[in-house]
Amino acid sequence: TSYVGLYPTSTSTSEADAKNNSTDKKDEPDPVAPPLGVFVKFSENSYSVFKQLHENIVQSLESPGYDRLQVEVSGNDDVRRFELLGTFITETSEESEFVFMIPSNYYKSVEEAKNALGESPKFELLSILLGQRDEVIGLTGENLERAYPGQHQQTNKPIINIEFNEDGTRKFAELTTEIAGTNDRIAIFLDQDELISPVVNQPILGGAAFIDGPTFTIDRVNDLALMLESGRLPVPIKLLQERDVDAVLGADSLSKSYYAAGVGLLLVVVFMILYYRIPGLFA
Repeated sequence: TSYVGLYPTSTSTSEADAKNNSTDKKDEPDPVAPPLGVFVKFSENSYSVFKQLHENIVQSLESPGYDRLQVEVSGNDDVRRFELLGTFITETSEESEFVFMIPSNYYKSVEEAKNALGESPKFELLSILLGQRDEVIGLTGENLERAYPGQHQQTNKPIINIEFNEDGTRKFAELTTEIAGTNDRIAIFLDQDELISPVVNQPILGGAAFIDGPTFTIDRVNDLALMLESGRLPVPIKLLQERDVDAVLGADSLSKSYYAAGVGLLLVVVFMILYYRIPGLFA
């Protein structure tokens, strides 16, 4: 399972030491990956579709440790809740749009989960969404002091070291304290594209942390660190040359054009008279 973790690092070490040190304990077991929420949307108001859903889809997921199927319906407060074969479902008597979530730590991608779900003739599958509701956390590239690649002291695996400025340290401490140990992730975006979304394992109060992941390679870490650095760097516009273009310049060019045309016409007339004499003058 692809799992990306965010851990604090010591701020008292040098940059070289920070690349090779972390505060996690050597004997501490690796954290269990949080459930991957697979959201499937469909339209149906029949009770039988839920039973068919449970019998044919939930069992086909083969996700050990998760036997609940949570179904939610939006746009109607008049709902009744009931339990069906160990499955929690929300249903309305009116035709509406239903959404159910299958938590699973087995599937690594939406495509993989979608293939497992399959298509049932009992209902129409409209869409599959992955993720949780986004919330702006107030941290921007301006709060990031620097980002650079490093190596985990115990596993020797590549990691990304990040350090925040004073304001970023305060915001990051509040955020990590609030969501530490939950399934919430901190998604990092660059130009509206998600770079990485690590899970916070413990509160990070010192303003320095590192990000690791089982699929991290040296190239991947270098690229991510570079993109984080590029996201924090301002791009100033510097004036290199300034030149005024006056309207007199255009008038001068026009005057020279008239002069050249007059000289050219006079030369033609002189040539015609000298060569053809009287006929040339009339021509």
